[in-house]
Amino acid sequence: MQLGQDTLAFLQPWLLKRLLQFVGSYNSPDGEPAFHGYAIAIGMFCCAVTQTVRSLSAQTPYVSARD
Repeated sequence: MQLGQDTLAFLQPWLLKRLLQFVGSYNSPDGEPAFHGYAIAIGMFCCAVTQTVRSLSAQTPYVSARD
């Protein structure tokens, strides 16, 4: 569980770096295709959602229907 959280914490800044590189090279003649930018943005979104869900599930005990 902790390994997954650590991996996501490492992956998020790396994806941000890739996104900034993509934006910097987008309008150049040998720039990357647009779908690379979409894939990076979707990856960042998935990492953020996964980190949030994992941290909430680790903090919140299971709540019964009576509560």
